[in-house]
Amino acid sequence: MRRLDEAVAASRRGVELDPLSPFLQWRLGYRYHLTRRWDCAIEQCRNVLELDPNYRHGHQLLDLTYLQTGKLDEAIRAFETCAQLTGRSPWDLGILGSVYARAGRLGQAQKLLEELQDLAQKAYVWPWSFGLIYAGLGDIDRCFDWFEKAVDEHNPLMLHIDIEPIYEPLRSHPRYPALLRKMNLEP
Repeated sequence: MRRLDEAVAASRRGVELDPLSPFLQWRLGYRYHLTRRWDCAIEQCRNVLELDPNYRHGHQLLDLTYLQTGKLDEAIRAFETCAQLTGRSPWDLGILGSVYARAGRLGQAQKLLEELQDLAQKAYVWPWSFGLIYAGLGDIDRCFDWFEKAVDEHNPLMLHIDIEPIYEPLRSHPRYPALLRKMNLEP
């Protein structure tokens, strides 16, 4: 519904009620991330990781926020840590591959793409992960091909495409409005 300021207020209230919950701390950090309050998001991530140093969502959000603020080296280190914590989950490999590509580490991004392709031969891999790496590599048409497949499969990672900052570079592409319409969202 794009009522992000209300979401921030509700999340603050949740943290007030249960300040020791890593989930509630993370959720407030994510709301700050969505509203592009980067310093607040980073502070919340640190709160989360102070409560639980292995809380994967805290690492993931910190990574995404570093990415959005152009701190690519920090984002890479954080995503590499996250990939270790999750046993190299497809979600983390997709994001890490995208960050590698954005940082000019194209060979490493390509290796992660190949790793995901190998993994997809044995287990399900979200199309979103492939799409994100292709976005980082600048192959936007392939990115949209994978994102359309993700929408067809009702992949939950596509839910915030209209508000999540990581998708910002794609919003000016001619295929973006059609993807939103496919999701019954207004362009």
